[in-house]
Amino acid sequence: MRNSLTKVTCPGRVEIICKEPFIIIDSAHTVESINALKKTISEYINPEKITLLFGISQDKDIESILIEIVPGVDNVIYTTTSNPRSTKPEDLVKIHERLFKNSCYSTDNINDGLKLAIKITYKDNLICVTGSNYLAGAIKEIVEKGF
Repeated sequence: MRNSLTKVTCPGRVEIICKEPFIIIDSAHTVESINALKKTISEYINPEKITLLFGISQDKDIESILIEIVPGVDNVIYTTTSNPRSTKPEDLVKIHERLFKNSCYSTDNINDGLKLAIKITYKDNLICVTGSNYLAGAIKEIVEKGF
């Protein structure tokens, strides 16, 4: 049974979808799941720098989630999916500017968000995509098609 459990995977939870550049997706969209993501990254990946590609639904506790995740990353890119419940990137930027002193980026679509993340992230660093099942799934699909 132990051997079987070591082979269990949970798609969309700290899922490595690309090794060069190093990209993980995680569907974390609550404070608790964001904290679990941070802990896992710290304990098992421990990258020198992290670029966060973030998009989230409007009905989530956005401020609390950002307070948990943003201080631990080096670059933040806000984006959106085609889901009608997605928060607009410009609204995420407004929240970011109110809460933090560091700058951030925003894109109106996930393709541009991923391209920007790759452009500003050094080879050995991490791109972490999180905040939404929709975002994680869409990025995985883009990467699988050979972005």
